[in-house]
Amino acid sequence: MTTHDLKISNEIKLKIIHEIIEPFYIHDISSKIRNKKCWKRTGQIFETVSKVLVAVGGIISFSSGYFNDPLLSFFAGAISTLSLTTLQFSSFAYSENKKQGQELNILLKKLDLDTVPIVEQQINHNHNNTMQRQESAPVMSVREV
Repeated sequence: MTTHDLKISNEIKLKIIHEIIEPFYIHDISSKIRNKKCWKRTGQIFETVSKVLVAVGGIISFSSGYFNDPLLSFFAGAISTLSLTTLQFSSFAYSENKKQGQELNILLKKLDLDTVPIVEQQINHNHNNTMQRQESAPVMSVREV
């Protein structure tokens, strides 16, 4: 008897599906959902911190002009740079959130389940040169389970 003639019983196949594959899907899907929530929350926190730092940097910048203090100018520049850094990390977190959503949808489609909408975060500049975040979700069709 060669390895090509070896047949795996249906009981073994069912055991593999129920004890290994299904728990893997459950763990992977719940992990993707947790990661998606975490990255979204992280993006929101860093975006908020960035806006606060912009306000603080602006106040210190005006103060440095009023008091004619170069040390205040340095702190204003450092805080503004930190604000840009936190905004970039916020953008990274939002893109990771989107990536986790896409990976989750791949798993859900494989199981023939409804997918979750992916909300894209876009940072736009309005006419006053201030940044605004806009959310847009594509329209998705609902599939029968």
